[in-house]
Amino acid sequence: MYTYKYRKQGRLFWKKAKGLVGHQVHEGKMVFVFANGSQLVIAEWDKYDAFLGTDWVLHTKKEMEKQSGQSIVLDMESPE
Repeated sequence: MYTYKYRKQGRLFWKKAKGLVGHQVHEGKMVFVFANGSQLVIAEWDKYDAFLGTDWVLHTKKEMEKQSGQSIVLDMESPE
């Protein structure tokens, strides 16, 4: 599971969608899918800013390892 931060462009504060297992943009709308099966749909997604953190990277890594059957090593150090 991971957290997706988003905010309407021009706004100061970020909102958080926590406990996600997936997200997808469909017909200009963002669809968040939560672990309990519920969904949150945000219209006019092109008017929003988004931020995904390391928890999303690790979630994606697990999914890739599950699908490929291989271990994946990530270099999480910041580039200099």
